[in-house]
Amino acid sequence: QIVVQVASKYSEQLTPEEIIKLFESYKSYEGLYFYCGAILTSSENPLVHFKYIESAAKMGQFDMVVNVCRESNFYDPEK
Repeated sequence: QIVVQVASKYSEQLTPEEIIKLFESYKSYEGLYFYCGAILTSSENPLVHFKYIESAAKMGQFDMVVNVCRESNFYDPEK
């Protein structure tokens, strides 16, 4: 949790793309899920929205997948 808190706090300086790469390099889908979830409401970055959907599906959080797919205007549905 501490890693997700630090990543969320410094997201603008480190960029979401780099933080997402970091979580993926360690195959930390749980960390990716919580990080993207923490910044989702304030982000218009399509990658953040897509990675949240992807990591939520891997975590079995299908209700969250459905919610974000319905409510988000920022992800690419083709992906």
